[in-house]
Formats: sequence, C-alpha cells, structure tokens
Amino acid sequence: EMVAHPLIHPEHPEQGKRTIILPISEGSAEVFISDSDAKSLQVGSITRLKDLCNVKIVENNGSIKAVFSSKAMEDARKIKAPIIQWVPQTDNVKIQVLMPDGTLLEGFGEPACKNMNVNQIIQFERFGLGKVNKLKPDILIFYAHK
Repeated sequence: EMVAHPLIHPEHPEQGKRTIILPISEGSAEVFISDSDAKSLQVGSITRLKDLCNVKIVENNGSIKAVFSSKAMEDARKIKAPIIQWVPQTDNVKIQVLMPDGTLLEGFGEPACKNMNVNQIIQFERFGLGKVNKLKPDILIFYAHK
C-alpha cells in the first residue's frame, strides 16, 4: 500500500493531516480522478497524484494507465507537472452536490468524508465550500461558493 497525508485544511496546517490509504495489489493500484483531469492527461507526461506520488501516463483512451515515476514532490515541481486530486477506487464515498442553479453533480470523496456531520461546512479542494445536508443513502452537499 501507499499512504498519503494531506493537510486537513491547506490554509491552516495547525489543524493537522488526514490519512488516505491506497491499496496495492499485484503491483497495481486504482484511483478515481475527475473527468476534466482525465481529459487533460497526455501520454508520456508526468502527473502528480496530490500528496502521494508522481506517475507517468502510458495510456489514455477512455481508461488511463500510468506507471510509478517517483515519490518526491520536488520532482513534480521541477517539471511543473500538474497536480490532481484522486480517491482510492476501493475506498471512497459517493457524494452529490446540489448547485445554486439546481444542477446535481455526482462524484466521489475520500474516505474521511465518512466522518462528516449534517450541517457541517466543508471545503472541497479545487471545488469550493458546501454544507452537508444529509449523509444517507448518499452524502448530499449544498454548494455555497468557490
């Protein structure tokens, strides 16, 4: 397995870190990424899975395949590699976000989302702030602002 330790809140490091475990089976790991990130990945390029590792994209034809490149953030910085959000394919939480225009967006959150409470204000990195409206059957977030 590989383990990521992202900050609980990027602007408040004093709040500590959370842990995301990415299982590895037979030398392979699977993650979900956003559609927009998937479309932007070019074969041969290096991409950083935020707070985890750098990977080299070897295939992008509807399904992306990548190989481990390095663990060091400095390696990604040197080449200005994009940094993308990810969640383990085997341990995630289905999330729906109700936008102000009534649109319902669906995606996956990291395992720590299982610990959210109704009425809690949360920050999704690269997305915005929202308020937890319900937890079951799926988590529903009311979007507040970017």
